[in-house]
Amino acid sequence: MRFAVFVAFLSVAVLCHAQRTATVSAEYTYYAPDNLTLEQAKQKAVQRAMLEAIAAEFGTLVQQMSTTSVTNADGKSFVGYSSLGSSDVRGEWIRTIGQPEFDMDYRDGQLIINVKIKGEAREIDYMKPQFVTRILRNGTKENYESEEFRDGDYLYMSVVSPVSGYAAIFCKDDSVRCLLPDVEAAEGVQRIEAGQRRLFFTERGKRLQIGYNGTDEVNAVYFMFSPNPIIRPLSKRVDDGGLPVFSDEEFARWLADMRNHDRKLQVEVKYIYIRDL
Repeated sequence: MRFAVFVAFLSVAVLCHAQRTATVSAEYTYYAPDNLTLEQAKQKAVQRAMLEAIAAEFGTLVQQMSTTSVTNADGKSFVGYSSLGSSDVRGEWIRTIGQPEFDMDYRDGQLIINVKIKGEAREIDYMKPQFVTRILRNGTKENYESEEFRDGDYLYMSVVSPVSGYAAIFCKDDSVRCLLPDVEAAEGVQRIEAGQRRLFFTERGKRLQIGYNGTDEVNAVYFMFSPNPIIRPLSKRVDDGGLPVFSDEEFARWLADMRNHDRKLQVEVKYIYIRDL
């Protein structure tokens, strides 16, 4: 993806509890619906395989809430019962080891993807605050949320967190670009206040415009949040728009170091699809 950016004494910390990490692997078969492209279906298959691998190693947290209601009508009592269940894996994906292996087939017109994946995962043993992120196309309201982009579109991002903290945003295509904190951010960090909806990339001179290079692309957008400062890594290169650029290896090494030193760091990955629509 091509972005056009319109500018411009030793102390040792000791953790009370060490989170367990493990090398995990899984194989998953994904039956893709008709409304997904091949690349979208492959990403879905990888995400499901990651969850399978984490759940197999660390287990899941299953929650169920039941409610009972009693109503009266015409002298008769009616009892209503409802149940709401949810489950979450007790770990998070740290890094992928090697490349996912895909085996694809079509049966009766349906795409079936089998993927094998291996990586490193870390146990989660505490409740993490839930934040909400949305990638927006050509507008700043929530109904502009989209994962489909074409040449000339503008990309914005909204974030709401129940707690105050710090954010960073990176975009990965053939390399990795740091979108936030921007190069002019004080001390190289970006602060988010609790309960306040923040919009990014809307300021004049800092808007992000999508460029189509003639080939359909899938880009990964990494949103990171922590109550601790997330300091932008030092880059040796910048692109034509002034964005810091990193190789896949540089970014993976930095992210692994961040996760090893900040157990409260959360990483959410979303995918955008750039096409000549």
